[in-house]
Amino acid sequence: MHRRQQGITFIGFLLLAGLIGLLAYGVLRLVPVYTEYMTLSSVMNSVKTELDGQGATPPTIRRAIENRLIVENVSVSARDFRITQTGSGYTVSLEHEGRAPYIANIELVVVFDRQVEIRR
Repeated sequence: MHRRQQGITFIGFLLLAGLIGLLAYGVLRLVPVYTEYMTLSSVMNSVKTELDGQGATPPTIRRAIENRLIVENVSVSARDFRITQTGSGYTVSLEHEGRAPYIANIELVVVFDRQVEIRR
């Protein structure tokens, strides 16, 4: 009677555990980057909610963004936001690149692009 072997070998298990460990480490390094993005997205949404339909101008929009960034304590400045005029108001956009060191000289890079429309 022949028994078939089932399961994974010890070496296979170590390789699989190492791969899962590297992926989990990468996810842990990216959590602060995504948290900062969620904060920036929240800042943009709250500025839109506050100024939408209020006849806002670029200086008032930039000042509102700057005040929220100070409160949230993020590494992005109000100058990083681009405010462009549209037919019905202004578009506030942010292209942000988040970097997280991974292993040795390898970095994980995440690029975010978000915009909101503020009507006059």
